[in-house]
Amino acid sequence: MSKVARLQKAEGPDHIRIVDEEVGQPGKGEVRVSMRAAGLNRAEWLFMHGQYFETPKPDSLIGMEGAGVVEAIGEGVSNVKPGDEVCIYPTFSCSTYGVLGESVIIPDHALVAKPENVSFAEAAAIGMAYPTVYGGLVTMGGLKSGDTAVITAASSGVGLAGVQVAKAHGAKVIATSRSRAKADIIKAAGADHVIATDEENLAERIMEITGGKGFDVAIDPVSGPFLEMLANAAAHEARIIEYGALSMAPVNFPLFPAIAKGLRVIGFHVCWNLFDFPDRREAAAADINKHISSGVYRPKLDKEFTLAQTADAYRYLASNAQEGKVIIRFD
Repeated sequence: MSKVARLQKAEGPDHIRIVDEEVGQPGKGEVRVSMRAAGLNRAEWLFMHGQYFETPKPDSLIGMEGAGVVEAIGEGVSNVKPGDEVCIYPTFSCSTYGVLGESVIIPDHALVAKPENVSFAEAAAIGMAYPTVYGGLVTMGGLKSGDTAVITAASSGVGLAGVQVAKAHGAKVIATSRSRAKADIIKAAGADHVIATDEENLAERIMEITGGKGFDVAIDPVSGPFLEMLANAAAHEARIIEYGALSMAPVNFPLFPAIAKGLRVIGFHVCWNLFDFPDRREAAAADINKHISSGVYRPKLDKEFTLAQTADAYRYLASNAQEGKVIIRFD
């Protein structure tokens, strides 16, 4: 038997229950993994409220990324074997699979080898953040050495990964946070400048930092009014990558700045715009593996919870108090 988190109905973490169930054997193209750690994401918060791209079923599994040890493999699986230590990337339907359980079944294409130089908890923080920011900044945003990159919501696990990726590719990094309370941790990740958006005018500060030129590429999970502010601070033919809607506010498309500057506003989803393209996925994996192994990319962990504390962990994630990744540990 395995303890597994299930969402009884799409009304938030109050409806998460930890149940004992028989996981069974993996089917064709599937692998059973003994979980060691899982990373929590905003996408799951939206999913459990019925606000994501996929709708949860009653008693749905939850969780999109993690790390563990392969227990068993199904028919046709050749990329892993029992005993392998693996990272789980979010390349599967969250209405069908989930990682929040002591033992879970996952499609084999979601598994990559765990780097030897990171812990299971750190490995559980790789699969969503680094592909998202690499795919957004480099694959879709065309980030190159010498560019000025803006990373918004930079104290999150994805945001801190974005700072690391941008710096590794030779960019000057301007990061944002709501207040100065998290500025030190963002600078420690490599940011050249941190703008406190509750205290400073975002567009004015970016223009001041760039000498009036504006930024070359931005990656933003906030959207809403942020998009217009970013457009006002963009350089000629800048790229703005939108990968979330944390503000949950209406979006007014910045038509006139977009026309005047030739801006490209690009929507991005890590599965549909990166993982579904083998060449893009391979390029991202090569970059991530190289820089994780060298220590240039290092996931920043914030707070760890047990499986029994899953609902509290998601509430903590929603509080915006974290500095880095929120982790569920399976000991």
